[in-house]
Amino acid sequence: MRHAHPLTPDPTGGPGDDPEGPRRSFRRILRSTTIIGGASVLNVLLSIVRTKVLAVFLGPSGMGLYGMYNAIMGAATGLAGLGLNQSGVRQIAEAQSRGGWPAVADTWAALWRGTAVLGVFGAAAMVLLRDPIARWTFGTSDHATAIAALGLGVLASLVAGSQTALLNGLRRIGDLARVTVYGSVGATAMTIAVVWLLKERGLLPVVVGITFVTMAVSTYFIARVPRPETRPTGRGERRQLWELIRLGIVLMLSGLLSSGSLLVARSLVVQRLGMDANGYFQAAWGITMTYLGFVLGAMGTDFFPRLSAAIHDRGAANRMVNDQAEVAILIAGPIVLGMLSFAPSIVSLLYSSRFDPAIPVFRWQLFGNLFKVMSWPLGFILLARGASFHYFA
Repeated sequence: MRHAHPLTPDPTGGPGDDPEGPRRSFRRILRSTTIIGGASVLNVLLSIVRTKVLAVFLGPSGMGLYGMYNAIMGAATGLAGLGLNQSGVRQIAEAQSRGGWPAVADTWAALWRGTAVLGVFGAAAMVLLRDPIARWTFGTSDHATAIAALGLGVLASLVAGSQTALLNGLRRIGDLARVTVYGSVGATAMTIAVVWLLKERGLLPVVVGITFVTMAVSTYFIARVPRPETRPTGRGERRQLWELIRLGIVLMLSGLLSSGSLLVARSLVVQRLGMDANGYFQAAWGITMTYLGFVLGAMGTDFFPRLSAAIHDRGAANRMVNDQAEVAILIAGPIVLGMLSFAPSIVSLLYSSRFDPAIPVFRWQLFGNLFKVMSWPLGFILLARGASFHYFA
């Protein structure tokens, strides 16, 4: 199969050029959202299978523990990564529009080496701090060994994130969609096999194994990206690493406000209401984030790099934000309304009747996500401008 050069114009259009006006921009956004959204729909269907398997075999208590492991690993990944993968998307998109592959090569080298080193440190920190983390999150050190094992997931998540950041910054939308689809297929097959064979003992291998599946798939597609014979320069790489860290730290702190508060909430639920109650919370959270995630994911995949490249053209940037908000509301609105109406049937179908206490929480989360979808495009303006302090505030 013939592959397009990574620096050739994307089929959905260039980042800032808009010769046909707002209608062309709107069509590009809709097409990119459809591509990523289509991959996400398949991801959702496969996620239904994974969730159903975990719910049937593990019950509310097992789902609660699954949610805790993921929350701990997510917070640790965000802290250890210093936001480099998120800032990398902006830097790569801007470098591509400004200086072509030589500038991208410096940014990619800085991002890859930076995240690899941070991933090793993050994994080591999980091992060394396993007892304090276990006592703080669970109220006991019984899960210390499991938390140490989650360090491997932190490392794999950061490596996979740096690779998808390159694909995202280069706007290789098709490859990103394939990473989503193939990764989800592999994760589902692995989940079914492990839980079928090991039952409750397979929970930790599933949580960590999914990150390694994603890393393997993203590595395959990164290897297929054609690159000119341009080597990164040491000076350029150091400069790009500083820029990645400068913006990334603020993104990391902002992300920790979200993932950290979620982890605190889960810890309080576990310690005061029990693991079953956390299972209900996980059930509601999993549905809302999975089924609306494809809208927000499409924004980060296509909208963010295009906006970063065109952010200095106020008119073009304004049209992009308005068009993206309109598409997001058109897609997410019916989904939210439908789920609010059929919440009991959805929870019963995706989990089981044992998860009925999750229905009120599920409805409240759906209501809140309406505001998230409407405001999401605005936050990308500050990121694209590199206004790190304002974004954090």
